[in-house]
Amino acid sequence: MDQPSTSNDFQQMHCHLLKTNFEKLFEEPFPIQAPIESLGQIVYASSYSVLSHSNAAVPIFTYANLSAQSLWELGWAEITTMPSYQSAREDSQRDRAELLTKVQQDGCSKSYSGVRISSSGKRFEIKNVYVWNLYQDEAYVGQAALFNEWVYVDSPTGGLHSDPRGQNESV
Repeated sequence: MDQPSTSNDFQQMHCHLLKTNFEKLFEEPFPIQAPIESLGQIVYASSYSVLSHSNAAVPIFTYANLSAQSLWELGWAEITTMPSYQSAREDSQRDRAELLTKVQQDGCSKSYSGVRISSSGKRFEIKNVYVWNLYQDEAYVGQAALFNEWVYVDSPTGGLHSDPRGQNESV
């Protein structure tokens, strides 16, 4: 998948897939509200971190918005060629694998928390994470995650971040 830009409507189709699967599985509105014609651009620039990975035996990230790229300290080309398991420290792999197996069986999970690691080694805990399966034409194509709260674990003050506008983002 190419980096979101004006030439591909900021991966509008993929963002629509994220949104429709989220709303179907969680039975609630997608937290990032936008007119359908600008959904891709708004998701890409959102303060929420949004990621998805493939359904391969070793899933590769297929999408990461600017917020997620910043957290993991990777550009589009690097993050979308990275196996998603590499986003978590070795000591967090079991919890991550259990979550993804549960989501694959149940369709979705919310309120997940777990420690992740950036490319430079910064550890951060992601909180209140939505994780859900992605289906396209009834076929399972991967999973996605969305969150807007994290704490830098190595920071003396913790560095809690959350969207100051609250739970909903809109145009």
